[in-house]
Amino acid sequence: EICKNIHNILLAFKEIFSNNQELKDKCIVSIVGSGSLEKDYREYADSLDLSNNVEFLGFLPEEDLENVYEQSHLLLYLPYNEPLGLVPIDAALRGVPAIVSDHGGPTETVVNNKTGYWVNPGSVKDIADKIKYAAQNRVELETMGREAFEYAIEKFWVGDVANYLEKIFPKRNEND
Repeated sequence: EICKNIHNILLAFKEIFSNNQELKDKCIVSIVGSGSLEKDYREYADSLDLSNNVEFLGFLPEEDLENVYEQSHLLLYLPYNEPLGLVPIDAALRGVPAIVSDHGGPTETVVNNKTGYWVNPGSVKDIADKIKYAAQNRVELETMGREAFEYAIEKFWVGDVANYLEKIFPKRNEND
């Protein structure tokens, strides 16, 4: 769970909100998923004076997750080490651009400055700066959402992936 980097995401929002009351007044950070550190993260958010801006939604069934995506302007997916990262693809298929880690799997699923942004997940300043930039450039963010959708359909649509795999791994003869 530590590798999901919730700690730095919370710190980034603390930094953002300390200098921007208007954004603090209208921004809600939804954290989806649960685990053994959820209670600690809740307490940490409270200690940072973020309790009015952060909601911990726990594990969500697909239908509820769909509703969260529909209300979202941006996905933050900043693991320290992730081999692929299906979450940014899931968001992109719903037209939600992402800020992702600048290494590992997320760089395979998000095109920097086209379908989202890459940041150093260890730098609270980088995370905060990119969130602020996205919030100040809503038209660009909306364009990125459309680009993210198109990219996800082109690169990760199940039917296309299945066709690609069939080309790589030809069907075996029943007698083989």
